[in-house]
Amino acid sequence: MRFSQEQGLNIARQAPLFADLRPDQIDHVTRMLRPRAVADDQLIFLKGDACDGVYVVVEGRVRIVAQTSDGKEVVLNLIRPMDCFGELAVLDGSPRTASAYAQGETVLAVISGYDFHELLRNSPDFSLGVLRTLSARFRLLNEMLEATMLHSLSQRLAHTLLSLVTKDGISTKNSAHPVLSISQSDLALLVGASRVSVNKHLQVWKSDGALDIGRGAITIIDTEHLLNVLRT
Repeated sequence: MRFSQEQGLNIARQAPLFADLRPDQIDHVTRMLRPRAVADDQLIFLKGDACDGVYVVVEGRVRIVAQTSDGKEVVLNLIRPMDCFGELAVLDGSPRTASAYAQGETVLAVISGYDFHELLRNSPDFSLGVLRTLSARFRLLNEMLEATMLHSLSQRLAHTLLSLVTKDGISTKNSAHPVLSISQSDLALLVGASRVSVNKHLQVWKSDGALDIGRGAITIIDTEHLLNVLRT
């Protein structure tokens, strides 16, 4: 089973992992991608599994999780459409360092470890894209560690909302009210808190006029209010 040529081209053109590739290289990548449909909450791979490739989320979301010593699940990252995951194990040939589960009905594009290494060997542009992806991943982990250790839930929540505005490429200058397509459940996973706690903070900020809450979406009305939360 393969993606159609149009589907493959859309993925290769939109995924940041392939952003530096030339048109002829993009055509080559589209022939490497294989689709995989995953049901909600279905396991994609388990910590300790052998590596089978790198994944790009086409539709849906994927949560990357680790387990604490007492069996609790800790969400390390929430992978959104056109972002990749699973590249570390492919690079060093080690087992998976965390588990991955679908968050909602999800479609993945899979590139095998062999094809991934072929691209690294033959395309400096692709290698730069991989380095940029890894740098962003490590930066995110550092920010999460700092936020967990030093910041309150309200600060973590404000920081996450503002970070999502930047990550999604929404300009607060060109859009008076940026809209984030994210549920409160997904937001709770990102900040490491319960949905109830997140909802309480959001409702307070809604009353303050800082944001509006819709079904699966949050509208940022007053970014300065959220910035002030970070400064406190």
